[in-house]
Amino acid sequence: MSGESSLRKLSINISEWADYKAGDEFPDPKKLVPALDRPLRTSFGSQEQYVALWYRHGHPVMGRVWSYNGRIEASFSDGDKEFTGKSVGSLQILVKPLKDQCGFAYCWRPIGDVSRFDNKDHLPVHINFVTPCILTTPEGYETLGGANLKEEYALSTINGHVIRYSGKQLQNFNILCRKLCDDTMQI
Repeated sequence: MSGESSLRKLSINISEWADYKAGDEFPDPKKLVPALDRPLRTSFGSQEQYVALWYRHGHPVMGRVWSYNGRIEASFSDGDKEFTGKSVGSLQILVKPLKDQCGFAYCWRPIGDVSRFDNKDHLPVHINFVTPCILTTPEGYETLGGANLKEEYALSTINGHVIRYSGKQLQNFNILCRKLCDDTMQI
């Protein structure tokens, strides 16, 4: 195969993460990946939350960022602890790609649908089996956190308390996926 013909079939299909620090000026929200593409129902009203990634001791932790007085606030859960404020330091925020230039679009799908063997239209966005996940409490509150697809559990925080769900409790929780697009501009 010639180099030119292989280039025509190549499309960019990687996730792009922008580097920030907690407390930095909040970036343009139109360029970020929002949770469920709408404000989430939280215990204190509706709130826009965006997909974020943080590393603790070299392990990826998915969580959320939001704008507070024009600055980045963040929350990540690892084990039974919440990390927020200055304890977070550096983090990455997922950037929304242009669909016609990257080969995919982001969408939120229930874990139960994505995990079926016959559904390969939506592939989870993940790093070491950890994917962004919307957890919903029995009270109906929603929060953006992370799910470990290998160990089958999801974590987030509500009002400073870590919440954890596992096994079949995860089936209706939405995770961030990439859906391949046929109408992509080829490079």
